[in-house]
Amino acid sequence: MAPPAMNNDTRLSSVTVRVPATTANLGPGFDALGLALSLHNYVTLSWREEPDIEVSVAGEGEVSLPRDASNIAVQAVERGLDALGERPSGYRLHLHNAIPLSRGLGSSAAARVGALFAVNELTGRQLADDDMLALAVELEGHPDNVSATLLGGLVASTVDDRTGRALALRVTAPNLPAAVVLIPATEIATEDARRVVPDTLSKADTAFNLGHACLTLAALIEGDDHLLAAAMRDKVHQPYREQLMPWLSTVIEAALEAGAVGAALSGAGSTMLAFARGDCAAIEAAMLTALQSYAVAAHTLVLQPDFVGAATAEAP
Repeated sequence: MAPPAMNNDTRLSSVTVRVPATTANLGPGFDALGLALSLHNYVTLSWREEPDIEVSVAGEGEVSLPRDASNIAVQAVERGLDALGERPSGYRLHLHNAIPLSRGLGSSAAARVGALFAVNELTGRQLADDDMLALAVELEGHPDNVSATLLGGLVASTVDDRTGRALALRVTAPNLPAAVVLIPATEIATEDARRVVPDTLSKADTAFNLGHACLTLAALIEGDDHLLAAAMRDKVHQPYREQLMPWLSTVIEAALEAGAVGAALSGAGSTMLAFARGDCAAIEAAMLTALQSYAVAAHTLVLQPDFVGAATAEAP
């Protein structure tokens, strides 16, 4: 069988998609707030006449990621093709990864969104952003990372419990701070980080996080750095995840003392996030020093908000 039948002669046979890293929660916005960052993976999808699937990986995960149907990017390609009723003879999928795996920077969201976006490009852009988001949330299980990966910028998201449909809105926040990320060598599986969060919360903790999540979003939109550090406090997930990452509070405090305007665990961890203005070197050094007593290797990056989201690009 040939590649999918074309409605016209303009369909591509190969495409590369650039997808950003993301930091989710931003402290109190558990499963609801996400921000795209200037660290990118590239997903290249090409139709093949041969009836098989070829997967290759470069960069992060080059040794560990599977090259078969268990790869989550392959699963996203298959889900996209099924949703569109398309079926090529075969395809080649190449993943060029810069986002570290299992570190709370949205590597799985990038893989899934990148694959779905590529399928949509090669099949005539039949899916709207809302449709791609729905498929990505179905695969990912929560909307915060995938919505920011797809849309770029600062995004608020949830899932409508009546319909199961993902709802997401990118907010206008033109004066976002830089993101200093401390990336420990320790991997934290998202499943493990979610397992330690309790299923039920007290009324007081629920109200605390609702107020702080709203204030975090407002402070980022308005560029109010004076409120941000207090706004980003959390009682829903970080206190429980500290049993997996005992350095969490220590690194947050060190970052704030060194001049960060806000700090939190990035997603499910193990990466720590600090928002900063101006020179970030002192914050990087303080975060690294705070981690030293835990005998955990790490490195830092200074990233900017990515306002593009998923987009076609030249292959790296």
